[in-house]
Amino acid sequence: MQFYLPLAIGFGACAFFAGCDSLAMQGQKEEAIYATVGNAKVYESDVDLFLLERGVNRNSQKFDGQIVNLLRDVAFAEQGAKEFPGVVAAADAYVQKMRSRLLTSVYQRFYAIDKMSYTDEALLAHYKANEARFKSEDSTATYLSVRSKVAEDLYIQEHAADLASYLEQAKNMLGPEAKQEDVEKNARRRFIGDVKQNIMRSRGDELVTKHHFEIAPPATQDPRKIFDRDSTLWKTAQGLYAYDIEMSDSVALAKVAESIKNLDDFKQAAAKYSRNALLAKRGGELGVVLEDHALPYGIGMESGIFAAYPGETVGLSKIVRVPNPSAFHLYFVTEHIPAKQKSFDRAKGAIEAAIAAGAIPADSLDPVVLKNGSPVLLERDVVELRNELSDFERARYSRTQLATYMMTWLAFADEALELGLDSSWEYRALVRATLRTQVKQFVTDSLKTGRKLSVEEAKPYFEKYGRGFDGKSVEELLPVLSELASIPENEIRFEYFYNKLPSDSSEDYIAALSTTYPGLKTRSDEFKVRRFVSKAENLNPLSFKTENAPSVSWNISTDVAIARADSLASAHKRDMVRWEWSVIRALNPGNDTLYARATYELGKLEVDASNYDEAIKEYSALAYMFPASEYAEKALFNLGFVLDENLERKAEAAAMYRRFMAKYPQSELTESVSWLLKNIESEGKLADELVKKIEKAENQ
Repeated sequence: MQFYLPLAIGFGACAFFAGCDSLAMQGQKEEAIYATVGNAKVYESDVDLFLLERGVNRNSQKFDGQIVNLLRDVAFAEQGAKEFPGVVAAADAYVQKMRSRLLTSVYQRFYAIDKMSYTDEALLAHYKANEARFKSEDSTATYLSVRSKVAEDLYIQEHAADLASYLEQAKNMLGPEAKQEDVEKNARRRFIGDVKQNIMRSRGDELVTKHHFEIAPPATQDPRKIFDRDSTLWKTAQGLYAYDIEMSDSVALAKVAESIKNLDDFKQAAAKYSRNALLAKRGGELGVVLEDHALPYGIGMESGIFAAYPGETVGLSKIVRVPNPSAFHLYFVTEHIPAKQKSFDRAKGAIEAAIAAGAIPADSLDPVVLKNGSPVLLERDVVELRNELSDFERARYSRTQLATYMMTWLAFADEALELGLDSSWEYRALVRATLRTQVKQFVTDSLKTGRKLSVEEAKPYFEKYGRGFDGKSVEELLPVLSELASIPENEIRFEYFYNKLPSDSSEDYIAALSTTYPGLKTRSDEFKVRRFVSKAENLNPLSFKTENAPSVSWNISTDVAIARADSLASAHKRDMVRWEWSVIRALNPGNDTLYARATYELGKLEVDASNYDEAIKEYSALAYMFPASEYAEKALFNLGFVLDENLERKAEAAAMYRRFMAKYPQSELTESVSWLLKNIESEGKLADELVKKIEKAENQ
């Protein structure tokens, strides 16, 4: 039995909002509060779990930057709970359903592996007694950040005799010249690794036995009851009445097909040309062929005939290739043979075969797992777990494996309860983390789905955008129109101008909507989430309840964000600057001035990073969207220059230079643009002459 079960759920660490403490805190004393976000409490244990999962400690330089992610998630969940009724109850119900998996996770991750089955009190005492040694590698280390190392050290101290054989093995492996320090490290690493592997292999089975769980014997399935439950499932295969010409040359067969006008023509051609002697003798008549059955006369399994005749289609088919053995077939179908209802006597054999293959779903109330002989898991529970899985996972894990995993989770959960792990800070924090995760997922999905408009509400948007979708009706476009209604106009325009070639002078972004919509939807979904995060920060003020409060930026205005971007730019932190301007643009889609400046700054950043293709997209979008903007003139100049100098797309660069001169004849840059254009037209001769003049002047 694997220790970390493949289907155990991973839970991100974070706190939750006010009103959900009841489940997490039942029977518990009040925990120390680290901060509040709106009405939500962030406990010290929430921070500890967050740090454990990210390998960051409170003394680390990364702490201030990391903790804002936790606080932002809390704000997101808090605001989501306010705006989406029912989400708290749904999240709470989910945690109740996941209780055994949560307890399993706490037992496996923290108690058995991280703490090696020790209590925090025992580990903390060992840490304090050896603090200097644990801090020798990292002076910023805290007890929590090295807790697993403390547990391993204490285990080795208490099992020194068991370590002896590993030391001998390490000496033999590393050789006589190896340093004693290296020998000891090797031995300790392998010893602890084997101990944990042993836990992973054996603990689950041990706990299943200890807590008296077992897989229930399979329920007897009565073929008669299965038939009566839904007799329509048991029918004969549907079929076709068909004729066939088989040839090895597809070109020759195509010429034969051209001469066939009716069934008589087909029969004559089959008798003359079919390479299958039996078919030729019968004038190509296959007779009744059934779906999922082999075709007669040695043809074998060939599904192409059924794919060629959907619905009630009859007559001549297109040429169908059968790869093995290689052949080409031309069919003529005269009739569809519908499936017929089987009697129970005729269906019984197929039902029994399906039962034996495990293809018949058991009754949803059939017991699957027993504890002390009584059912604790039913078939419906296994089905519910199966529905959680991806298609890949469904193919990978059988029903029996799923039932075994669920039984093992229950055994781990019982052991966790026996040890009192439901009272541990890890469990309480994990419950809050799971609650928050569920709310955040629900809100994110809801933001992306949006409100569906009625047909009447959608009509104004159809009048504006409908021509971009190839004549589809308002009813057909209702989901798309509902989405477009929620997207700011600048985002819709940007998606078009960002993706079209700079040399394409078209500005009809509506006509191209059927092409740009998929990318627009993806980008818009991301922006909706960013805007909700910003809204959550604005409406849920942050207050620290700790003396050593980190430096966290919260509730930042656009002016402050711009100042921060400029400061980061001065420090040459390009990636952070790119993020800041991306957020500024996402949060201000209706502010043309800010949108234009953010686009210009992002274009510059792409040039600095030598991402020239991205740069011309940003500059082109800006130049077309906001031609009157103070940034558009510089963007159009830069666009031409990047095309000219960096990408050597001279013809496109010349078009941009001409456009610049027509658009901004009074610009201070016009003289430079004119020279650059003439240089392109002279195929670089002006630049060569200029270089020669400079060299001559330098040599005089």
